[in-house]
Amino acid sequence: MSGSASIAAGVGFSAVRWIKTAENATDYSMMNTARQLLWLPASLEEKYKAKQAVDTFFVRVGDVLSAAVVYLGTAVLHFDVQQFAVVNVVLTIAWLGVGLSIVRPRRPLPVISFRPLAPAAAALVVLFLASPAGAQETREEHLAAQRADKKQHLTPYEPDALELRLRKVESAVSTFSREGLYPYVGSVIKGGGIAVGTGYRHRYSDTGLFDAHAAWSMRNFKALDASVALPTMGRVALTVDARRVDAPSLPFYGIGRESSDQREDYRYGSTTAGLSASVDATKRLAVGGGVDTLRFESRLAGRSLDPTYRRGRLFAQIDSRLSPGYTRRGGLYRIEWADYRQGNGSGNFRRTDAEVQQFLPILRENWVVALRAVASTIQSSNDAVPFFLLPDLGGSEMLRGYSSWRFRDRNRMLFTGEYRWTAGSFVDMALFLDAGQVASRVADFGWSEFKTAYGVGMTLHTMTSSVMRINLARTRQGNSLVFSVSPSF
Repeated sequence: MSGSASIAAGVGFSAVRWIKTAENATDYSMMNTARQLLWLPASLEEKYKAKQAVDTFFVRVGDVLSAAVVYLGTAVLHFDVQQFAVVNVVLTIAWLGVGLSIVRPRRPLPVISFRPLAPAAAALVVLFLASPAGAQETREEHLAAQRADKKQHLTPYEPDALELRLRKVESAVSTFSREGLYPYVGSVIKGGGIAVGTGYRHRYSDTGLFDAHAAWSMRNFKALDASVALPTMGRVALTVDARRVDAPSLPFYGIGRESSDQREDYRYGSTTAGLSASVDATKRLAVGGGVDTLRFESRLAGRSLDPTYRRGRLFAQIDSRLSPGYTRRGGLYRIEWADYRQGNGSGNFRRTDAEVQQFLPILRENWVVALRAVASTIQSSNDAVPFFLLPDLGGSEMLRGYSSWRFRDRNRMLFTGEYRWTAGSFVDMALFLDAGQVASRVADFGWSEFKTAYGVGMTLHTMTSSVMRINLARTRQGNSLVFSVSPSF
């Protein structure tokens, strides 16, 4: 680890030569001898079977995996020497963790030979059959004595290490969901970065909730958000909410899948207020809708665009996930229809969004195959749909690796696949592949037109929510590191 860290720091070739010389000398002298000593307690059969499998098959598989890592780093990710050294440091830390878990002392179980005890066991059986009443009385007396002794030595329950870690995580997460004042960490709008602020939450009646927060990001994005969830009436839930967003500079790359890579910033503001309702028809099926008023302010290249709309929404969904914030099985099937009626113009249009998510657990949920498909389309009689209301791709959730709002058009299609595995109690790793495209007409979609992004990600989570997500994504435009405080899906 120290050698790779020195290489990552950029030491000269002469220092690298001596570092590798010392590493190889230690490996072939001390470490190789220690590995062979580990087989001394093994039986002759284990040495001839297990040792041969380890020394041949598994060692060679490790060599092949090493070659695959080098090929991936050189041909795909284009790592240099320093970046390879960083990868070695990470792998060494994981290796040390495995080694420390192996060397934890365990008390050996005594080996009991039963053959010399056979005569004594036979005598005990004869005595037991000869005096069952006395044995029963003796057993009851013994149990009574054990209970009395236990009462005199009662001690409070001490949780194990895993329970203590769970309690710490739950305590930290509950800080953000407690009643009264709470710290807010989230996002103002896509592309605005992580935002922080202060919120206030108050529960009333049995199921009513008032929640409001103000947030600010390092990019000077600001948001005010307030909602009132009325007490549920059987299976019916009503919510009144209002939101104000101010973004001084959002990116605009043009419209269409072949839009320019040249970014142009525009100012964006929106004010939304409305009422929404949902009905839980069954345990998993929900339907509902809402009405909203929307007012926008935007300024791009010296031109202002300030439309206002009245929007009506309808949706239906089937949700079998354990939790929207984090799940390892189940699925989501949702379709939403929205009708926009412009109050200060004739730019009326309709928008339809459909989404499918499916989580397939493998081997008691240690591995999960997560699949997602998204489709959006806009129907209008003219081209007066504002560019900031068009379906888009890019950002930390859709077509990762591309910048937020990178592609916009009247129609959108996205496919995502992830292979996730458990790396720790609250850590998941994932390999992902995103493929998406936008088009002005549905007929313009083509298999050769998909933009792709792939990479590896890490998610810190609790049992029901994702705390932070980090993705290293590769696209045609290069590598990018993506941070988010929400799940990819």
